Amino acid sequence: MEVHSWTGRWQACSGLMVAVFSVAAMLRFTKWEEWINIVAGFWLIASPWLIDYTALLGSTATLPAAANHLGVGLFIIILSLWELNLWEQARILLKHKGKGPYSPPGPSERIES
Repeated sequence: MEVHSWTGRWQACSGLMVAVFSVAAMLRFTKWEEWINIVAGFWLIASPWLIDYTALLGSTATLPAAANHLGVGLFIIILSLWELNLWEQARILLKHKGKGPYSPPGPSERIES
């Protein structure tokens, strides 16, 4: 029974880490929080094999636990990469603000109709 509580604590710790850095990223966005979430996503994907869930949980519980970790890990990685992509797009737009062909006219460039 002690083995199951150990894996449960390990899974809870992984989930808590993802939750804390996700909330931190929502409150004030910085890129490093998204990179930590990407690392956590890869950890969730690899952990069933690194911790060897077959030996700890038995063969009947291994597949659902591994599938859960795989799905949640991929979801976290995809969302974090998407956030980093949005960050880069916003940076590019702010850098070129007013220089593109579709920029709105400024206050001194009012269009008279």
